[in-house]
Amino acid sequence: MNEVIIAKLWLVTQLKLDSVLTGAITNNGKRTRIYDTQAQQDAPFPYVILALQDNGEDLYELGAYRVMTTFNFLVRVVGLSSTYLEQLAELAGRIDTQLHRTEADSFESRVYHSGNHIGHVIASTRLSPYEAPSVEHGVDYREIGGIYRILAKKVA
Repeated sequence: MNEVIIAKLWLVTQLKLDSVLTGAITNNGKRTRIYDTQAQQDAPFPYVILALQDNGEDLYELGAYRVMTTFNFLVRVVGLSSTYLEQLAELAGRIDTQLHRTEADSFESRVYHSGNHIGHVIASTRLSPYEAPSVEHGVDYREIGGIYRILAKKVA
């Protein structure tokens, strides 16, 4: 399985481990509002967007053995500007707690798909914070989160 998929699956799994974050971005206990690249049109606020920022970079050992791949992801919570201080800042902090300085020695670093162990996330570190206000279709909203470097490896 491609390392990009491994990184995305891990990100979603890590975010869902926080019950307050999950509670805020879940539709009536059913589908969690975590989107890849862009949200569904008319998605209710708040929601989380994961966006790959580059194509990744492979690290090789001698003999062209791929050790891991590094990616940068923008992970942000999006909501109405009126909820910025009350809700969005707290949710962004919870995202950071789940993703920053996560290391491979924990069980959570393993990534599974359809019950199969497909890879690991070796580390996750925030490179920079992110915040952006925006107005779209007359709605004033804000995005807050960070850019995270993810080091992923697939199972050989």
